[in-house]
Amino acid sequence: MKGHRRGQQGAILVLTAFLLPFIIAFTGMAVDFGSAYVRRSQLQNAADAAALAGAYHLDDNQADDVVLKYLKTNLDPHFTSYSYQTGDDFPDKFETLNYHTDKQKDELDVTLRSSVEASFLKLFDIDTIPVYATAKAKVSKEKESLPTDDMFNYAITVANKSYETGNPSIFMVSSGMNIKGNILTNGSILFWNDRVNTLDGKIYSAVPLNKQVWSNKAWDNKPLAFATPDGKTFTDIHDYNKNNGIADIRIDSNSGIEKMIRNYRDMAIKDREKEHIYYDDRPNKDYNFSSSHAGVYPDLCPQGDTIVSIDDAGGIPPENRYYRVIIVSGNISASFEHSPPPKDNEYLVLISLHGSITVPNDIPLNAMIYAPEGTVTINGNAAHVRGSIVAQTLYMSSGGQKITGYNFFKEESGLPGTSGEKKVSLIK
Repeated sequence: MKGHRRGQQGAILVLTAFLLPFIIAFTGMAVDFGSAYVRRSQLQNAADAAALAGAYHLDDNQADDVVLKYLKTNLDPHFTSYSYQTGDDFPDKFETLNYHTDKQKDELDVTLRSSVEASFLKLFDIDTIPVYATAKAKVSKEKESLPTDDMFNYAITVANKSYETGNPSIFMVSSGMNIKGNILTNGSILFWNDRVNTLDGKIYSAVPLNKQVWSNKAWDNKPLAFATPDGKTFTDIHDYNKNNGIADIRIDSNSGIEKMIRNYRDMAIKDREKEHIYYDDRPNKDYNFSSSHAGVYPDLCPQGDTIVSIDDAGGIPPENRYYRVIIVSGNISASFEHSPPPKDNEYLVLISLHGSITVPNDIPLNAMIYAPEGTVTINGNAAHVRGSIVAQTLYMSSGGQKITGYNFFKEESGLPGTSGEKKVSLIK
C-alpha cells in the first residue's frame, strides 16, 4: 500500500510540474487581459460621455473641443500622465491616447485607441496590449405637440358676446361670401341689408340659437340668413345650430397656444431668426408686414422699426428677411401682393396678443390667425383664407371672399421651432 501511495504522489508531482507553467501562464494572461479589460471599460465610458456632449455642439462647430474636454475630465483622474493626440492608429506608448471624431449632420462618432503595459506577456516579447472603444451619438428632436385647443377646429371662432346691431361678432358687409366649415360664436352675425352668403357647415353658439343671431333684417322684414351650397336659404336655423357653451379664446385658458407662444418667447433671437419666427411683445407696438421678395411663402417681413439686429439676423437686412410665424403685442397689417401662392401644407401663423389683425389679400392665404383681444379684418376682392380665424370679432369687407376651415396645427410637419427640445442618444 505504501509503495502504491508513493507512486501516486510521484505522479501528482510530475503532473503538477507539467501543469505549473500553464497555470502561471494563464494567471499571467488573466492579469494582463484583465488590465486591458479595465482600461477598455474606462475608455468606453469616456467615449460615451464625449460623444454625447460633443453631439450637442454639431451645429456650432465646437464638437471637437468639447470631445477633448470630456475625455480629459473622465480620464485624467485615472491616467494623470495621459497624452492626447488625434489619430487612427494604436499608439506604441501605453500613456498615449489617440482619439478620432467623425462628424456628420446629426451624428458624432468618437473612437479611442490606447495600449496597456503588459506584465507576463513580456516573456513572449509582447510589451503592450492595444485597446479601443467607440461610441456613436445621434441628435434628434423630441416631438412636441402643436396646439390642440378646440377653438382652432372651426373655420371661425368669435368670442364677442354682444347681440347689438352695432356690435356684431361677425359682420359681412357684402354678398357672394362663402364659409366652408363650422362657426363658433358667442354673439350675433350681421348681414348688411339684403346680402346673401353661403355656409357649408354648422353654427355653434353660446346660447340656444334663434333669430336673434341675425341682428338685422332684410327690407322685406325676413331674417337674414346663410344659404346652403345648393342655394337654399336657411329657413329654420335650429337645423344648423348646436349649443356649444361659451367660447373662451383667452390665451391663459387654452394651454396649447399658451405653450406655443411661451416657447417662441423663450427662444433666443438668433434661433428664432433661423426658424423664420418674429416675436415682439413690446406693448403698444404695431406692425406692417409686406412681401420681402424672397420668393418663399409667405414671404413677409416687417416694415420700419424691427426688434431684430443685423447681427442677430446673420447679416441679412430687414428687407430680405421673411417670417412664417409672427407674434406681436399690437396691431398687425399684413399684405401679400408679391408673395408666391402657398403649397397645400405651407401656412402662416399670425398672432396679435392684444391688438387686431388686418389682412388685405387678393391671393390664396393659408393661415392660422389669432387675435384673442381684437378684430380680424379680411380685405380684398376674392380673398380666400384657408385655415382658422380666432378673434373677438370678424369683419369681412368685400364680395367673393371665402374662408375654408382647416386646422393646420394638426399637420404632422409641425411649425418652425416646435420640433421640441434637442435630444442626444447613443446608438449602436
